[in-house]
Amino acid sequence: MPVEDIPPTIEILINIDGIPISKSSGDQFWPILGKIGNWKILKVFIIGLYCGIAKPESCDIYLADFVAEAQELEQNGFSFKGKHYQFKLSAFACDTPARSFILNIKGHTGYFGCPKCIQQGDYEGRVVFLERNAPLRTNESFRNRIHEVHHNGDSILELLDLDMVLDFPVDPMHLVDLGVC
Repeated sequence: MPVEDIPPTIEILINIDGIPISKSSGDQFWPILGKIGNWKILKVFIIGLYCGIAKPESCDIYLADFVAEAQELEQNGFSFKGKHYQFKLSAFACDTPARSFILNIKGHTGYFGCPKCIQQGDYEGRVVFLERNAPLRTNESFRNRIHEVHHNGDSILELLDLDMVLDFPVDPMHLVDLGVC
């Protein structure tokens, strides 16, 4: 593909998830995968990979190198074949447990775990979120900890130019298939 066809801003979609290596141990991979979201290249590429006997203990340590490099790219862009490009992270497509881990928020089984609205879940054999008109979370309310019980702590991802609500879509499996809503 000619360099002229490359858009001036490269938007990267990120995926993070834990993958068990075998059934007989707790060993797992936690890859950070990327895909260019606004260009015709469809291949997924590996950005980073954690391997351990359990999921990473600290999201901040797990994502530190990724965040440092993403900050550099957000601020300075990069050059390729004599042309300069801007860089943007467009979204993080993760399953619900991984999203809760990287955002350092309550999980989908927690009473204050809804990532999109502010409501306390009800226990009906599992925690469900049934209120249809609950106030929506915003990037500002997330970053300012307006609903403190939703957060387990800070997320290193807050250092990046991201909307902490809209750039982290929900996954259908944990919403519909498991009956959370």
